[in-house]
Amino acid sequence: MSNNWRKTGLSKKRQCEIPNRRRNEILTYSSLEKRYSSGLKKGIIHNLIFFIMSRIKDNLITTGLSGKLGKQIVFRQWSGETFLAKAPVVSQSSVASELAKEHRLLFKEAIIYAKKAMNDPELKKAYKKKCKARQNAYARAVQDFFDAPDVGEIDLSKYTGELDSFVRVYVTDGFRVDEVRVRIENGQGEEVEAGFAEREGTTDWWRFVAGVQNPLSEGGKVIVTAYDLPGNGTTKEANR
Repeated sequence: MSNNWRKTGLSKKRQCEIPNRRRNEILTYSSLEKRYSSGLKKGIIHNLIFFIMSRIKDNLITTGLSGKLGKQIVFRQWSGETFLAKAPVVSQSSVASELAKEHRLLFKEAIIYAKKAMNDPELKKAYKKKCKARQNAYARAVQDFFDAPDVGEIDLSKYTGELDSFVRVYVTDGFRVDEVRVRIENGQGEEVEAGFAEREGTTDWWRFVAGVQNPLSEGGKVIVTAYDLPGNGTTKEANR
């Protein structure tokens, strides 16, 4: 390590002296963290932390080690030497901030969808019919944006792999199921056919009629994905 970097010999705080910057100032990790709490923030602290940790000399066991040991100790390599430091702690506030940002973006998309739905008189009327007490159509549309459909039973009793045999799927949604897509795979995981099922009248059952013969129907599977009007999708599989 360069002679320009040298330890002060203080036993409790493991301090270091930084050349060409306030020559007589002794910096500790806490003072660095306070100084660089804005701007470059953690990047600067991360670089300087190498000089505020213990150096390990002539230890055959730890020489060359690099990485975290448990949740408390970190070994680092710097200029051919091994250093021991306290493991960094992930800031929970930064994680929470990122989650809050994602939620805001998602809610913004929900508002855009709801406004678009309110511009459609028929759709607005349909949402109004689904409103709970003290809820308007706009709020119901926002709620629908966050609710995905539910794929219930996948009935394969009428599917034999022959033409015109069919798959039945029971799908529900808090407002409306828009479409149900069915994919049939053979025992080797290869797609036999895929397409959209049709609703059986006004019920919650959807039917997909086979248009391709599937001689290897045994051992295959059927994959169903249901979508609602906002575009939320739910996928479920059934094995043959």
